[in-house]
Amino acid sequence: MMVTRTEDGLFPMPTDVPSRPRIVVIGLDGVPCSFLRAQFDAGRLPNLARLASEGELRPAVSVQPPVSSAAWVSFATSRNPARHDIFGFIDRRPGTYDVYIPDATNIRAQGIWELLGKQDRRVCAINVPGTYPPHPVNGIIVGDFLAPELKGATYPPSLADRLAAMGYKIDVDPWIAHKDLDAFVNEALEVLRLRTVAALDLLGQEPWDLFMVHLMETDRINHFLWRQFEQGDAQWAPRFLDFYAAVDDAVGQIAAAAPRRGSGQAGDEPVLFILSDHGFGASKKAVFLNTWLQQIGWLGLDGSRDHPRLSDISSDSRAYCLDPSRFYINLQSREPGGRVERGDDYEHTRDALTAALLALRDPEDGSPVIRQVFRREDIYRGVFFDHAPDLVADPHDGYDLRGRLGVAKVFDADVPQTGTHRFDDAFWLLRGARFLDKATPAITDGGATILKLLGLPLARDMDGVPRARLDG
Repeated sequence: MMVTRTEDGLFPMPTDVPSRPRIVVIGLDGVPCSFLRAQFDAGRLPNLARLASEGELRPAVSVQPPVSSAAWVSFATSRNPARHDIFGFIDRRPGTYDVYIPDATNIRAQGIWELLGKQDRRVCAINVPGTYPPHPVNGIIVGDFLAPELKGATYPPSLADRLAAMGYKIDVDPWIAHKDLDAFVNEALEVLRLRTVAALDLLGQEPWDLFMVHLMETDRINHFLWRQFEQGDAQWAPRFLDFYAAVDDAVGQIAAAAPRRGSGQAGDEPVLFILSDHGFGASKKAVFLNTWLQQIGWLGLDGSRDHPRLSDISSDSRAYCLDPSRFYINLQSREPGGRVERGDDYEHTRDALTAALLALRDPEDGSPVIRQVFRREDIYRGVFFDHAPDLVADPHDGYDLRGRLGVAKVFDADVPQTGTHRFDDAFWLLRGARFLDKATPAITDGGATILKLLGLPLARDMDGVPRARLDG
């Protein structure tokens, strides 16, 4: 059928859409599977509990390190970071010590938004990390938390005015939590409410084969209230649970609206796919790894800036770290001031740094900080392998690894963020589709699974594999 563009750049609802699979995806950033199950057992989150009972809830895993920007791009492209070139929230420009915040212009692989358009399928994506600035697609994109304002954050551009009229907000300001935690929770609730309003509007007014809305607010709340929740804090644990009750209500509204929306056929039931990109847990201490490298004599900084930059690295440095736990050897012919030679010197340096990381102990009680250290070849493969970190450290629970420069001490328990990301304990919830086997899904399997459920081909270089099939 033909669907023509209206004057405002959006599309009218079609009335003769042939029956074919459709999918609604809800991303709950950083929500652990174990948390959901515990809340179900306690009689909370009734909408999510009902959806899980109607389908299947399963633990999942993230990427290493488990950073939302890299994880959701891995979801959309079904490729590991060495194929799409997004390794973290901060990346470095090859051949320099310059760092930047990667956005959609830096993604070097096609995602489901582009792939579905090539197959004449229409998409609607709201707030999914890796979608700002938006590319033209067959459908609608509302950009992610990196967008400074609505203007320029949507495709088509005219959609920004429509969202502005609803009062739509791009993201919660996490800096509010540093000053007023109560105001921060209220802000998160308001952003969640407005995002739900926009999602329901677009869900109902626009045709779609794939509809996805991502809630970053869950990750924001988890960072600042997780420990208080776990410890049963009299003031903040109830606020935390009230916020999640609002999340559950939002999920329930979207799930209830989906069968009636986006299609000309009554009762057309889409697959519902709800997932998180990584787990979460309480943080007892932040660990500043560049400060640790300085203390053991592996990193030096020239100059006396109050806020040093990576470009201040001294020529005798052997390694440095980018958030949260990505270690780069200061390698000759790769780094501008590289000291370590390729070959045996490089391998010996990696071995020595790995041993030092595994020996790192909490000075308060002697607990080991690092569970394991991955070499780049253990977790990355692809055309951008040379951009990958040389080592990635995976912490024991309770330690929040960070790569910030210029911090006075290695360990700090007095930081505002009381929760931290974890590689495991993410979740997938499917209704209207069944898992193919007992395997634990990974975030990288997301795009491949969506393509499979829609009956579309996978790209040959995808790392992810389909994990589900349609019911029946």
